[in-house]
Amino acid sequence: MLAVLEAKAKASGLDHVRPLLLDDGYPSPVGLQFDAIVSSMVLHHIEDIPALLTRLAQWVRPGGWIAIADLEPEDGTFHRGDAHVVHRGIDPAWLRTQVEAKGFTVESARTVHVVRRQPEGADRPRDYPVFLVVARRVHF
Repeated sequence: MLAVLEAKAKASGLDHVRPLLLDDGYPSPVGLQFDAIVSSMVLHHIEDIPALLTRLAQWVRPGGWIAIADLEPEDGTFHRGDAHVVHRGIDPAWLRTQVEAKGFTVESARTVHVVRRQPEGADRPRDYPVFLVVARRVHF
């Protein structure tokens, strides 16, 4: 997925986009700072979200941005099979308070998309709302 994102960014003329995988066994961007960090549909797979937000605050330049999109709370039917899921969605109000506690000012927090899919074993599709929190790092 990272290679696809990088290719799409370059095709769009975005030469300064740098996709990174932040996972065990992969290097963290030590000493680097970014103008913006985007996370899409990741947080519900992360065990310690406040710890990750602390790292994001370290990596984003003062005045820089984070944009986090993820599932709103759901009943556990969104994923199929044995996907590694820690949270059944994320409460956007809770995330907002966590982001603000890490030195960000939330500029926007709202539902921006709905994924319509049929859960395993269900007879019809259902809607899964996705929120977007956009915040700016203000504490220096």
